[in-house]
Amino acid sequence: MKKIFAIALLVGVMISGAVDVHGQDRICGNDLLMQETMSNPASKARMEAYFEQYDAENKLIAEQSARAASKGTGTEYYKTVIPVVFHIVLTQAQIDQLGGTAGITARINSQLDVINEDFSGKNADISGVPASFQPLIGKANIEFALAKRDPQGKAKWGVVYEIKDPSFTGFAAHDYSVKRKSLGGSEPWDNTKYLNIWVTLIKAGGTSQGQVLGYAYNNVYALQQYGDANYGGVVMHYLTLGRRTSILQAFYSQNTDKGRTLTHELGHYFNLWHIWGKSTPSGQKSCIDDDGIQDTPLQEESNFNCPQTPQPNCPSAPHPGGEMFMNFMDYSGDECVIMFSQGQVDRMRTETAPGGQVHRPTDLPAVEYNNKVEIGPNPSTGKFNVYFYDKYDRLDNIIVTNFYGQVVKQIAVTDQQQLNYNIDIAGVAAGMYMVQLHFENGTITKKVAIQ
Repeated sequence: MKKIFAIALLVGVMISGAVDVHGQDRICGNDLLMQETMSNPASKARMEAYFEQYDAENKLIAEQSARAASKGTGTEYYKTVIPVVFHIVLTQAQIDQLGGTAGITARINSQLDVINEDFSGKNADISGVPASFQPLIGKANIEFALAKRDPQGKAKWGVVYEIKDPSFTGFAAHDYSVKRKSLGGSEPWDNTKYLNIWVTLIKAGGTSQGQVLGYAYNNVYALQQYGDANYGGVVMHYLTLGRRTSILQAFYSQNTDKGRTLTHELGHYFNLWHIWGKSTPSGQKSCIDDDGIQDTPLQEESNFNCPQTPQPNCPSAPHPGGEMFMNFMDYSGDECVIMFSQGQVDRMRTETAPGGQVHRPTDLPAVEYNNKVEIGPNPSTGKFNVYFYDKYDRLDNIIVTNFYGQVVKQIAVTDQQQLNYNIDIAGVAAGMYMVQLHFENGTITKKVAIQ
């Protein structure tokens, strides 16, 4: 299951087809990637297997969340702080278009304000969520802070400039050249310590018209797809950076001047799919495909601009609130996308937890390299094995915790020659559990789904 899960770590791409603010500012370039993936029988099979696992995990997460709510112990997440590095890869003329370095600094600060508000549910416009959806508002409590030290520990703000030649015409979507100095981009900072965000000009390439507003994938996908985890992160169009504070500022359009492009792409980075479906292209209709999140209504297609409430959703699974077009993972304009659902938040927070696909202790790669271990069967009925491929470093404890960090079982390890440990937590509630392996030189955390 681990290999399947690593294959499909989300890539999200937003393409703008026209500058006209009354037109459709957002079209999904991820459609092209998904179509390419689905056209190859082997990759299609892996993706469909991933979808199946993704949906099953989200169902278990939703059941856990519902049980907690029924007991009056709803999910309130502790704050997770993620250091951010902005790589500015632009011509001098484009930098001047943003107001020079002072203007870019101001726009970065306003951008950080936007994503911190959006990911904590403290954005002022969240009061505009329709009454039928207000109980579903989620607060991820993820905070993004500009890095203050470089990977070598030297004091340095997390803003890097790479000045391009005036002939620069942009990077194509999914072109990792923007992430390598030797290829004309800016070198990423250590992905185990920082979230890298590249601000540049992105072009659709091929026969597609318009420019890409942003795309994102996490470190696991980057490692699987490109062989380098440091390619993980977000790439965003420079004219979507920040929130408008002056009518004189240059933005791609009025639909993209409130900083929500980065909010959307960070949703992809934390393993969320578009709200209307995981593989249906934007603009096409399907009431079969879904985003895999339990509390977002089944939606036929993507929305654009700012729809008026109510918007009826799929008749096969009607919701009293209709479509959740105000969700950050739809393509409504910046003034309309104002919420994540609780289910989306629960999914994102599994990725920032130990064993998730985004946040990892800095010593985890070395620990995993020295101690190759797997969990199985997974999913499980409560009885599963922790097994090692070979001899391992000193293992002190095996601790199993539930989704909320409460200890379910703890085993003190005394026999360092044992390669297989039988774990029995049968009888616990169905859901996601973390298996923590505490070694002398670090900790490995694995997820196990109990059905």
